[in-house]
Amino acid sequence: MNIVHGKSYLECTFDEFWKELVSPRMVGETKDDVIKTLQGESKLTPRYRIPGADVNRDIFFNNLELLRRFASFPTPTQAKILASIRWALKEHNAEQMFIEVPWSKTKTRKLLIRASGSNYECLDFEII
Repeated sequence: MNIVHGKSYLECTFDEFWKELVSPRMVGETKDDVIKTLQGESKLTPRYRIPGADVNRDIFFNNLELLRRFASFPTPTQAKILASIRWALKEHNAEQMFIEVPWSKTKTRKLLIRASGSNYECLDFEII
């Protein structure tokens, strides 16, 4: 690892990063698994996720464009949308919700949102 004195940064290869910084702290992931994910070959289904803005759980997406659009909301807006979805599912004792959303000025798309967990903490968004 190249430590540049007098500068406020470290520079290293991925191998150095993995060996010296990451691997002692990783549990359950191998270097090859991480490399495959970085190369776009993730094993996760659905493949895309972000931390939920309203609770300490990830939100999952089956489509990169859907993830990008949702992530474009400010965090407080994300939190309000997610809390509203969770409330509606709990209130109606449902595990799934379909929402028709404006996808462009002339087109709509239907979203399927699935919830799991005792408090509906896991949400999975899918374009159908």
